[in-house]
Amino acid sequence: MIHTTDTACAVAPTDCDLTVASPCSSVCTIDHATGYCTGCWRTTDEIRDWKQANAAYKRDILARLPLRQALHNAVVISR
Repeated sequence: MIHTTDTACAVAPTDCDLTVASPCSSVCTIDHATGYCTGCWRTTDEIRDWKQANAAYKRDILARLPLRQALHNAVVISR
């Protein structure tokens, strides 16, 4: 689901904060077991939708990334 800035801008201009930085680290490798990029820990849908997404949606994604990475690292260490 794309959370575009169009509607958010009309309703709440603060949701149009385009300064929410992308977590992309230019290591674009999708782990097919999890569906996450091992560089930024986003799904392909989240990566695709990033430019169109409003700031609240971006912050929500960013909040999820540390747990995704920690879970991935825990699985890798346990192997």
